[in-house]
Amino acid sequence: MSHQEEEKFIDYSLYKISKRTPNSLHSRPTDIFVSSDSPVPAILKRISKLIFKEGHKEITLHGLGSTITKTIEISQLFLEDNIGTIKIGANTSTVTLIDDFIPLYNNLDSFSTTRKNSAIHIKIQLISSLES
Repeated sequence: MSHQEEEKFIDYSLYKISKRTPNSLHSRPTDIFVSSDSPVPAILKRISKLIFKEGHKEITLHGLGSTITKTIEISQLFLEDNIGTIKIGANTSTVTLIDDFIPLYNNLDSFSTTRKNSAIHIKIQLISSLES
């Protein structure tokens, strides 16, 4: 029986699903990961602090799946509040996510599955740093 055929017979109610955190291979202090729970005003304040108080020339907002729209909204709000001082640019990617299925009963085996999700990476950069 193939793996696909086996999947048809799995009773997912017998498992607890644990979604792994996506790999952030090159996380830097200027990377901001937007989540569905992230308050927009707090993220705007953090961006402002990193650029204008701590002197970072650029920061990157990262949004995954359902937070893509929120990530775009945050970058647009920051741009509107700082017209003429910053520039934004976006890239998209596809991220592989891993879900672990942990059995609720001892007679079952645990297993993992992978799935793909879209992501957006928005770079916010000081215009003055572009001239350097």
